[in-house]
Amino acid sequence: ERFIREVDTLARLDHPAIVRVLSGGDDSEKGVLYLFMDYIEGEDLETRLKKGPLSTAQTYNLMRQVVSGLAHSHARGVTHRDIKPANILLNEQLSPKISDFGLARPVGEHESDTAYGTPGYTAPEVVHNPSAVDESTDLYSVGVMLYELLTSKRPEQLYMPVANLVQCDPRFDDII
Repeated sequence: ERFIREVDTLARLDHPAIVRVLSGGDDSEKGVLYLFMDYIEGEDLETRLKKGPLSTAQTYNLMRQVVSGLAHSHARGVTHRDIKPANILLNEQLSPKISDFGLARPVGEHESDTAYGTPGYTAPEVVHNPSAVDESTDLYSVGVMLYELLTSKRPEQLYMPVANLVQCDPRFDDII
């Protein structure tokens, strides 16, 4: 059921920053679930970051596209719920494609869920209040990811502004 829901969810989303699903389904006779989607030549953002930091300009451009893709998803009533570098695929030009909508749900359908994303990227209110999941949950994850892209680490309990850690425009702190 979850797989079929992911296929249906992705099929409704058509944006340059979201991996496009071509088709998918359940071949019950063979016991196989299948998903055909665009092949993205490259790597995920988590793997890319292990090679070294992106420039501030690259980070800005990449995150601008990710946020645009999420806005498209949110406008169609779908929250991703697991935004993190491993779920952002990159081509050679560093154009992002949001992938892995396996935890995605229509806004408001979260009360019975037990999976909420990845620790460190998940908004704190989600752990204790599943009904708090909405578009802002994805935006929290975007803020964590932006911080990580700029500083090479996730924010800690005692928050230190990005501009205090790396040379960047202090307006990034306002965005985060």
